[in-house]
Amino acid sequence: MSQRRLPRRAILSAIPAGLWIVGTQSPRALTRLGAGPSTHPAGESVASEGAVWPRAVVPLLSSDGEFPPEPPPPTEDPNARPAWDSATLNSIVREGLTSSPIAALTFDDAWSSRHQVLDALARYDVRGTFFAVGRVIDADPDFVRRALDDGHEFGNHTYDHVDAPTAARAGTLVDQLRRSEAALQRIAGEASSKPYFRPPGGGYNADVVAIAAAEGYRTILWSVDPWDWKWPLSPDRVVPSTRAGSIVVNHFNAATAANIGAVIEQLSQRKGIRFVTLTELFRSQSS
Repeated sequence: MSQRRLPRRAILSAIPAGLWIVGTQSPRALTRLGAGPSTHPAGESVASEGAVWPRAVVPLLSSDGEFPPEPPPPTEDPNARPAWDSATLNSIVREGLTSSPIAALTFDDAWSSRHQVLDALARYDVRGTFFAVGRVIDADPDFVRRALDDGHEFGNHTYDHVDAPTAARAGTLVDQLRRSEAALQRIAGEASSKPYFRPPGGGYNADVVAIAAAEGYRTILWSVDPWDWKWPLSPDRVVPSTRAGSIVVNHFNAATAANIGAVIEQLSQRKGIRFVTLTELFRSQSS
């Protein structure tokens, strides 16, 4: 029985297509995948024994080294603070403009009950912005480290709790700002109080705002003040006047540490508002 010679087309069709890149009249022009990159540019024709066959275009894998994968898009740091221009730094802010049901929780001075305040905020998983004076930062590095570990942030409140307009006239406000920032840097070099500055007692004038702005700070005041430095903190003096975008000021004293939990609960239950840091408040304005 004579052997029947199969047509060349039938032979090629029986070979899995994935094993070949191109077909030509010569087997030498057939290249197995994985045998190394072709020396012909994509789309170039391959000549063999007088005939020209179009070269198939096969995408190369990133492992071939010719087409590295696209780098992933940069992820935005959720803790990145605002990068305000000079004009914005030269304006004061009392509250944020946001449609999100959030309000900024801030604390001033950091006197007697700072660790108790941290305990209370931790129980409710709430983070705030602390305007602690520089000499308290210097005196209690454990407080600073724990506050940062818990997700709180710091703003500048001068080093000695000085009256800002008086310091501006005396030419000492810049030193007060820099000493307070340096104290924070000595304890946690990755942390910064910029760009938030709150003058002690809320005292400011045009010179104070301009000096702070030149140092990279925006003057942050508040829209809700329960006067917890004078009377025990009470939800009744916080919740009714707090709305989306409010900036609430409190202080590190025993009554505030004991009652801040009730404020957090009632603000959430009665108005659906949660407390956040200044950074989260300002980020919500640009989203």
